[in-house]
Amino acid sequence: MYRDNRDYLYRIQKEHQRDLVREAEMSRPIHLVRGSNRSPLFAQLILWIGRHMMASGYSLLKRYRSVSGECPASALPMTQ
Repeated sequence: MYRDNRDYLYRIQKEHQRDLVREAEMSRPIHLVRGSNRSPLFAQLILWIGRHMMASGYSLLKRYRSVSGECPASALPMTQ
């Protein structure tokens, strides 16, 4: 009876270990994709895009403020 118990526990532990390995293998591609998003080149690209979007938005605010007069001056950025 003691031997059967050890075999049973051994099989349960092996099955649990296989489940953990399977779960880790499934989550590995997700970590690889997320990790690639954190590269310095990606961060610089996002920063560059953001700056250009802000500059375009501010230029549109300046252009249409003079046309309609509805845009408050506080919406425009401080000049450097």
